Amino acid sequence: MQRIHPTRPTVLFLLLLGWLCACSTTGGAPEPMSDKDRLNYLKETAWYHYENGDLVRAESQALKGLEIDKRDVQLRLMVAWIQLRSDTREGLMIAQGMFEDLQSSEDYRAWLGLAEALERLGILYTESALAIERGERQTLAGTPEERVTELRQSATENWRRSIELYERTLDNSPEQLKTINGLQRTSALLGDYAAGLHWAERLLKITEEESTLWEAQLARPDLTSREENRLRLNHQRTGDLKLRTHLFASSMLRKLDRSQEALGHLQIAAALAPGSPDVYGRRAQLLAELHDYEGALADLDTYLRTSTEPYDHPDIQRAFDLKTTCEEALASAAP
Repeated sequence: MQRIHPTRPTVLFLLLLGWLCACSTTGGAPEPMSDKDRLNYLKETAWYHYENGDLVRAESQALKGLEIDKRDVQLRLMVAWIQLRSDTREGLMIAQGMFEDLQSSEDYRAWLGLAEALERLGILYTESALAIERGERQTLAGTPEERVTELRQSATENWRRSIELYERTLDNSPEQLKTINGLQRTSALLGDYAAGLHWAERLLKITEEESTLWEAQLARPDLTSREENRLRLNHQRTGDLKLRTHLFASSMLRKLDRSQEALGHLQIAAALAPGSPDVYGRRAQLLAELHDYEGALADLDTYLRTSTEPYDHPDIQRAFDLKTTCEEALASAAP
């Protein structure tokens, strides 16, 4: 979720302290908090719980706040983002409705939230269409073919609107990393691989600049322990995003039949995450396509050695199949 407001534990402490002081000066029973003070208290505690990953308590406090002021934009945004994080169809539908209601607020966080909700609901529509095509799911809404067409159309409409909202957010907010990440994902979902690559390249430039910034900050001699932990966490998050974006860019380039450039991104990814089985698995497939069978075999051996998947997992079986293909290709080319 986007930051609704900065974390302010001191404000929460002062609210409680003020209430306690009021109790002590009266000499009797504590006076009830005013609606304004109670609302501020609930907003602070909701954000505190959200920051600590306790979504149940965060939502509980936010809903109590909305009982005082049902139009409070910050609390409505928080509840919507909590629903979005639930990662369920029901949660996504609720989040979509809430973000739709917040569009008139002209708050970029409402645009960004709705863009992500629409993107993910489009994926669910596509998964439902595939399940119907495979005979894994029945439908009562017309023929299976008609329902599949309807679901795919809904997914496409969602993604197109999602792109519009991401672009609107990009022009009006500081949330560039999250927004550009959404643009690259949704462009790929629409099959616009060139656009996906464009956004990936833009994202890589920003993550490179951020990594340099975090490293410079970490080199400061006056850092407190708390500041250092925060900076290291930011540096790690930026590094993780950079790795995922290199993998994404590689996928886009393969779709565009630019395999040698795709390999370059995988080489960087391997340097960023030398212990990642996923990177070695992807690079092995690409090297095999480029007829570098010895390189592919070396990466397959590393992948099989480092992967934590069980032996009967489809990815492991595909790796063994590819290894056999590479060995046969080398044997047939031997003099």
